[in-house]
Amino acid sequence: MNIGVSEQKEQGLAELLRARLGKEIWDYTERRSRIRVDCQILVDLLFDSGPTRAEIRDISIGGAKVYSAQALKEGDEIELCGAKLYEQTELQSVRCVVRWSRELADDEGWLAGVEFSASQAELSRSWLLTELNEQNVQLMLEQQRRRMVRVRCSVPARLLSKEQKLEARIVNLSPQGALVQTSGSLMSEGEKVGLIFGPVDSLSRIVVRAKIANVHSGASRAYGIKFLGFDSGSPDELKQYLDHFSRLKR
Repeated sequence: MNIGVSEQKEQGLAELLRARLGKEIWDYTERRSRIRVDCQILVDLLFDSGPTRAEIRDISIGGAKVYSAQALKEGDEIELCGAKLYEQTELQSVRCVVRWSRELADDEGWLAGVEFSASQAELSRSWLLTELNEQNVQLMLEQQRRRMVRVRCSVPARLLSKEQKLEARIVNLSPQGALVQTSGSLMSEGEKVGLIFGPVDSLSRIVVRAKIANVHSGASRAYGIKFLGFDSGSPDELKQYLDHFSRLKR
């Protein structure tokens, strides 16, 4: 579906990505911007010492991953400017703050995660929104389209049914469910269960009511679990798990 230029400006960056991805995927990622779109966008980074050429490697509604030959330090305030002139765009630079950075091996430059300081209203008038549309965001996002983001993890857990209390391990996790490996007698789709996991490090203990959504009965038995409600913990505390394991993958 193509979106007109005037409508794109009204929607802004967040709405553009949400429209391309589908709203359900944003249940988790909207808060911490974990869905990232791979791209190659040449930019000028504006420092107090002057501009330097760089490249945006991926982008989300909250920020971007930037490659630069010049050192970037956590807390630096910078501006991202398009490498070309966008005549129909009101703002030619986007204000950002560097949230993390690391030096690449063999003096090959720096990678940094930057958070947009600009408001969504400002982003909707910026060169960046124009560039994303010119690069066809929909094609770049096609491989990431799915009902719900799942984060890989390895979390000890207990899976409880009316007849069994099983030691288990969560191998991926989403805001609405989990994939759980365990043994014991085979359970059936639709069977009501309880899932207990945590605490892990500073993460809270979570107890959820759930049901078996699907059964994987291969060499290592696993169940797709759909969450129905919380007996201990909360959706916000579950999101902390997602943030934690997403950060470990970075």
